[in-house]
Amino acid sequence: MTAAHAQPAGPHVDPAVATRALIRAVSLALLVTALLTSAVLVMLGQPDWWLGFAAASALSVLAAMASILALRLGLGFGIQGAIAGHFGGVLVRLLIVLGGGLLLVWIGQYPAATLFLAVPYYFATLAGEVVALARLFWTLQPVPAR
Repeated sequence: MTAAHAQPAGPHVDPAVATRALIRAVSLALLVTALLTSAVLVMLGQPDWWLGFAAASALSVLAAMASILALRLGLGFGIQGAIAGHFGGVLVRLLIVLGGGLLLVWIGQYPAATLFLAVPYYFATLAGEVVALARLFWTLQPVPAR
């Protein structure tokens, strides 16, 4: 068997099932974060922060989609690939949120609170991914030793 046709070692995770679980978990995490952040903004009474909130929300959804795509690619290579995909997703998410947020603040004249408001989304996406992957991996059966 050549390396190009080798099967990933360890238990197999169906990438389609994993992707659906990731989308559900991350969507729920982003929705809850948006609702809680909105409640905080209402209490703060800073009208200019709502523009930053909208930008942070949009950036975070884009970053979450890119992160899930990286995870999906990694899941095709087994558990080790999922780990690599997770770290790749963390990096991609960081670049989109931080890079996009800095561009919006520096060039787009968005309030500096845009970056601050993106932080809860970042960690919510991370938590959603970790919970979804942990639930998937917890149910896997170990591969018998040869």
